[in-house]
Amino acid sequence: IQEMMWQRSGYELQLCGPPKLCEQLKADFAVGGPYEFEVLTMPKACGTPDVPFVVKIVASASTLPAASDSPQVCGKDASGCRLAFDLGKSDIKTVAVQDNNVLDSKETEWDVTNPDPQYHYDAILAAMKDTAQKLPKIEAIGGSATGTISADNEATWCDIFPNVPPD
Repeated sequence: IQEMMWQRSGYELQLCGPPKLCEQLKADFAVGGPYEFEVLTMPKACGTPDVPFVVKIVASASTLPAASDSPQVCGKDASGCRLAFDLGKSDIKTVAVQDNNVLDSKETEWDVTNPDPQYHYDAILAAMKDTAQKLPKIEAIGGSATGTISADNEATWCDIFPNVPPD
Protein backbone atom coordinates (compact mmCIF):
# COMPACT_ATOMS: atom_id res chain seq x y z
CA ILE A 1 0.00 0.00 0.00
CA GLN A 2 2.78 2.41 0.92
CA GLU A 3 4.58 1.83 -2.39
CA MET A 4 1.37 2.32 -4.38
CA MET A 5 0.67 5.58 -2.52
CA TRP A 6 4.04 6.95 -3.61
CA GLN A 7 3.58 5.70 -7.19
CA ARG A 8 0.05 7.02 -7.66
CA SER A 9 -0.57 9.55 -4.87
CA GLY A 10 -3.87 9.72 -3.04
CA TYR A 11 -5.89 11.81 -0.64
CA GLU A 12 -7.60 8.82 0.97
CA LEU A 13 -7.26 5.07 1.38
CA GLN A 14 -10.30 2.85 0.95
CA LEU A 15 -10.14 -0.67 2.35
CA CYS A 16 -12.37 -3.72 1.99
CA GLY A 17 -11.56 -7.10 3.45
CA PRO A 18 -11.26 -8.98 6.74
CA PRO A 19 -12.37 -6.54 9.48
CA LYS A 20 -9.40 -7.19 11.79
CA LEU A 21 -6.91 -6.56 8.97
CA CYS A 22 -8.74 -3.42 7.80
CA GLU A 23 -8.80 -1.99 11.33
CA GLN A 24 -5.07 -2.66 11.74
CA LEU A 25 -4.30 -0.95 8.41
CA LYS A 26 -6.51 1.98 9.40
CA ALA A 27 -4.49 2.37 12.61
CA ASP A 28 -1.19 1.99 10.70
CA PHE A 29 -2.16 4.75 8.24
CA ALA A 30 -3.06 7.28 10.93
CA VAL A 31 -1.18 10.01 12.79
CA GLY A 32 0.95 8.15 15.32
CA GLY A 33 1.03 4.98 13.18
CA PRO A 34 4.02 3.54 11.33
CA TYR A 35 2.95 5.32 8.13
CA GLU A 36 2.43 8.73 9.74
CA PHE A 37 4.87 10.35 7.28
CA GLU A 38 2.71 9.27 4.33
CA VAL A 39 -0.47 10.35 6.14
CA LEU A 40 0.96 13.85 6.73
CA THR A 41 2.65 14.17 3.31
CA MET A 42 0.00 12.88 0.87
CA PRO A 43 -2.34 15.89 1.35
CA LYS A 44 0.57 18.19 0.45
CA ALA A 45 1.51 16.00 -2.53
CA CYS A 46 -2.10 16.08 -3.73
CA GLY A 47 -2.28 19.88 -3.48
CA THR A 48 -4.75 19.78 -0.57
CA PRO A 49 -2.54 20.47 2.47
CA ASP A 50 -5.49 21.57 4.63
CA VAL A 51 -7.53 18.40 4.02
CA PRO A 52 -6.51 15.50 6.28
CA PHE A 53 -5.72 12.07 4.82
CA VAL A 54 -8.64 9.69 5.44
CA VAL A 55 -8.83 5.91 5.71
CA LYS A 56 -12.28 4.46 4.98
CA ILE A 57 -13.38 0.87 5.49
CA VAL A 58 -16.16 -0.05 3.07
CA ALA A 59 -18.51 -3.03 3.35
CA SER A 60 -18.34 -4.19 -0.26
CA ALA A 61 -15.64 -4.20 -2.95
CA SER A 62 -18.33 -3.09 -5.40
CA THR A 63 -18.33 0.34 -3.73
CA LEU A 64 -14.60 0.89 -4.37
CA PRO A 65 -13.76 3.25 -7.24
CA ALA A 66 -12.74 1.72 -10.55
CA ALA A 67 -9.05 1.60 -11.36
CA SER A 68 -7.92 4.47 -13.56
CA ASP A 69 -4.31 3.71 -14.48
CA SER A 70 -3.04 5.37 -17.65
CA PRO A 71 0.49 4.15 -18.41
CA GLN A 72 2.67 6.64 -20.27
CA VAL A 73 5.58 5.70 -22.52
CA CYS A 74 8.46 8.15 -22.27
CA GLY A 75 12.21 8.37 -22.49
CA LYS A 76 12.68 6.36 -25.69
CA ASP A 77 14.69 8.93 -27.63
CA ALA A 78 17.55 11.18 -26.56
CA SER A 79 18.50 12.63 -29.94
CA GLY A 80 19.84 16.16 -30.13
CA CYS A 81 21.66 17.95 -27.33
CA ARG A 82 20.09 17.42 -23.92
CA LEU A 83 20.92 18.47 -20.39
CA ALA A 84 19.40 16.58 -17.47
CA PHE A 85 19.51 17.05 -13.71
CA ASP A 86 18.35 15.17 -10.65
CA LEU A 87 18.10 16.86 -7.26
CA GLY A 88 18.94 14.32 -4.57
CA LYS A 89 19.28 14.53 -0.81
CA SER A 90 23.08 14.70 -0.94
CA ASP A 91 23.98 15.80 -4.45
CA ILE A 92 22.93 17.34 -7.75
CA LYS A 93 23.39 14.89 -10.61
CA THR A 94 23.81 16.38 -14.09
CA VAL A 95 24.16 14.64 -17.45
CA ALA A 96 24.97 15.95 -20.94
CA VAL A 97 23.65 13.75 -23.77
CA GLN A 98 24.14 14.25 -27.50
CA ASP A 99 22.37 11.96 -29.96
CA ASN A 100 21.82 9.22 -27.36
CA ASN A 101 25.46 9.30 -26.17
CA VAL A 102 26.43 10.46 -22.68
CA LEU A 103 29.13 13.11 -23.02
CA ASP A 104 29.42 13.95 -19.34
CA SER A 105 27.90 12.89 -16.04
CA LYS A 106 28.65 14.58 -12.74
CA GLU A 107 27.59 14.57 -9.09
CA THR A 108 27.93 17.83 -7.16
CA GLU A 109 27.55 17.72 -3.37
CA TRP A 110 25.24 20.25 -1.74
CA ASP A 111 23.69 20.95 1.64
CA VAL A 112 19.92 20.48 1.34
CA THR A 113 19.52 21.73 4.93
CA ASN A 114 20.69 25.25 4.00
CA PRO A 115 17.72 27.63 4.60
CA ASP A 116 18.80 30.16 1.94
CA PRO A 117 16.89 29.75 -1.36
CA GLN A 118 19.64 31.65 -3.21
CA TYR A 119 22.18 29.03 -2.10
CA HIS A 120 20.10 26.27 -3.74
CA TYR A 121 19.45 28.29 -6.90
CA ASP A 122 23.15 29.08 -7.29
CA ALA A 123 24.26 25.48 -6.62
CA ILE A 124 21.80 23.98 -9.12
CA LEU A 125 22.56 26.59 -11.79
CA ALA A 126 26.35 26.19 -11.37
CA ALA A 127 26.13 22.39 -11.67
CA MET A 128 23.96 22.65 -14.79
CA LYS A 129 26.19 25.28 -16.43
CA ASP A 130 29.30 23.21 -15.78
CA THR A 131 27.83 20.13 -17.44
CA ALA A 132 26.24 22.17 -20.25
CA GLN A 133 29.71 23.27 -21.37
CA LYS A 134 30.21 19.78 -22.80
CA LEU A 135 27.40 20.34 -25.35
CA PRO A 136 27.65 22.41 -28.54
CA LYS A 137 24.12 23.70 -27.85
CA ILE A 138 21.14 22.84 -25.64
CA GLU A 139 17.90 21.72 -27.26
CA ALA A 140 16.17 20.25 -24.22
CA ILE A 141 16.46 20.33 -20.44
CA GLY A 142 14.83 17.78 -18.16
CA GLY A 143 14.96 17.31 -14.44
CA SER A 144 13.66 15.43 -11.49
CA ALA A 145 13.20 16.03 -7.79
CA THR A 146 10.96 14.60 -5.12
CA GLY A 147 7.69 16.46 -5.12
CA THR A 148 4.55 17.05 -7.10
CA ILE A 149 3.37 19.48 -9.75
CA SER A 150 -0.29 20.35 -10.18
CA ALA A 151 -2.22 20.30 -13.47
CA ASP A 152 -1.61 24.08 -13.52
CA ASN A 153 2.19 23.51 -13.36
CA GLU A 154 2.38 24.74 -9.76
CA ALA A 155 4.75 23.08 -7.30
CA THR A 156 2.44 21.71 -4.62
CA TRP A 157 4.99 19.88 -2.48
CA CYS A 158 8.72 19.22 -2.36
CA ASP A 159 10.90 17.90 0.45
CA ILE A 160 14.28 18.65 -1.16
CA PHE A 161 14.58 22.00 0.65
CA PRO A 162 13.34 21.14 4.19
CA ASN A 163 14.55 24.38 5.81
CA VAL A 164 13.57 26.85 3.10
CA PRO A 165 10.35 28.67 4.05
CA PRO A 166 7.39 27.90 1.73
CA ASP A 167 7.06 31.53 0.62
